Amino acid sequence: MWKKISILFLAAALFITGVSWPAIPDAPGKAIAAETYMVYFDSQGGNQIDPVTNLSYGSYISSLPTPVKEGYIFDGWYTDINYTIPFYTSTKITDNMVVFAKWREKSIVSLKVEYSSKTAVVGTLLDKSKITVQAVYVDGTTKVLTEKDYEIVDSKVNNYGYNYFTVKAGNATAGFTVQGIKEPTYSVTFFSNGGSYVAAITGIRENQTISMPAEPYKNGYEFKGWYLDDKTFQKKFTSEYKIVKNLIVFAKWEKLEVIVEKPVYKLNVTDMELKVNAQKSLFIESYDPYLEVEYFSDDNNVASVNGEGIVEGKGKGFATIYVITPEGEMLECSVAVNGVQAKSIKTNVTSKNLKVKASFKIKTTFSPSNVSSKKLSYSSSNSKIAKVNSSGKVTAVKKGTCYIYVRTTDGSGLKKKIKIKVY
Repeated sequence: MWKKISILFLAAALFITGVSWPAIPDAPGKAIAAETYMVYFDSQGGNQIDPVTNLSYGSYISSLPTPVKEGYIFDGWYTDINYTIPFYTSTKITDNMVVFAKWREKSIVSLKVEYSSKTAVVGTLLDKSKITVQAVYVDGTTKVLTEKDYEIVDSKVNNYGYNYFTVKAGNATAGFTVQGIKEPTYSVTFFSNGGSYVAAITGIRENQTISMPAEPYKNGYEFKGWYLDDKTFQKKFTSEYKIVKNLIVFAKWEKLEVIVEKPVYKLNVTDMELKVNAQKSLFIESYDPYLEVEYFSDDNNVASVNGEGIVEGKGKGFATIYVITPEGEMLECSVAVNGVQAKSIKTNVTSKNLKVKASFKIKTTFSPSNVSSKKLSYSSSNSKIAKVNSSGKVTAVKKGTCYIYVRTTDGSGLKKKIKIKVY
C-alpha cells in the first residue's frame, strides 16, 4: 500500500516539475538500473521545496533543504509517513523517492506582558488595546501575540489600589498590576454674560458629551451659542465636545436693537503680588462709588476675595480673580502669592490639667522658623469646659475634659490637638 502512495506522490511531482521518468531499457530478463533518479520533498504543510533531480545510482544529497511552517519546528526528513526511517545526507540514492517533513509544534515557554497605563477605573474592564503580550517559544524565538492568541484571567478592575492580572497563552502565564482609581468626573459651568441663569452640569464622566441646556435669555439680545473663550468667541462649545476637565463656557450675544455705548470698565490692577495672609484691594476704577460688581476666585486655596474686593493671600501659587461688571462683562486680575509656608508646628504642651478658673497660654514654634506667616487660629471642642481666645490663652470653665485645637492659617493645613482636663 505504501509503495502505491509513494508512486502517486512521485508521479504528481514529476508532472508538476516537468521531469520525465528515468529511462529503463525495454529488454527481457534481468532488470537494468535507471540512469538518474529524483527525490521529492513533501513538506507536510510547510513551504514548497523543489525536488532534487538527475541523481545517479548510489549517490548522496550533500545538503538537505530546511522547510518553514508557521508555529512549528522542523524535526528532519523521513522516508515514511510514520516518521520511523530518517533521511540524511548520508542516505544512498538507489531509487526515485518521496521524503516527508516531520514537525514539532512550537510551544510557548514564557510570556512578557505590559500594560501601557499605570491606572484604570475601578469597576471597568481593562482596555485590551493597551496590553502587549510577547511570547517566548521553546526554540528561543519571540512573537507579539494578537488578542485572540491569549486570555486574561478576570480582566475587571475590582479594587482601589493594586489589582493583579494574569495573562495566559498555551501553558505559559505572566502577570501585571494596575492601580485601581476612582473614576474622575467633571463639570461645565455656564457663564451667561448678563443673560438668565443657567445651572452648571456636574458629574460628567471623562470623554463624555452632554446635552446642551435651554438657551439663556437676555433682553434686547439674540443668543449666539456657548464658547470656550469670552474674548474672541472662536472656539464654540457644542454637545459634541468631549469633556476631559472642568470647564467654564461663555454665552455670546448679538444685540437686536441700536447699540448703546456701554461704559468702559478698567481694574485698578491686572497683576497682583501678595505674601501669605497679606491683603490688597481690587476694584473697578469708576466715579460711581456705589457701582455694584461681583468678585470670585478660581482658587480660594491660593487667593480669596470678599464682596468688597479685598484680596488675601492664602497659599503659595497663582490664582485669577474675576470681577463681573453690572453689564455682565468679566474682568480678570492675576494674583501671585509668594512666601514660605510652615512644614510643621509644635506646641509647648500636648495635655494640661487645670483647676476651674485657672488659665495658661499656648506657645507654638514653627518649622522652618522663617515662615511668611505665624498667624494661628484656636478653637475648643467644648467651650463650656475650657475656652480659648484668639491669642491662644486657655481658661478653665468647669470640670470635664475637652480639646483645644491650634491651626495654621497660611494654607499649609497644619493642626495640633491639646487635651485639657479641668478639675
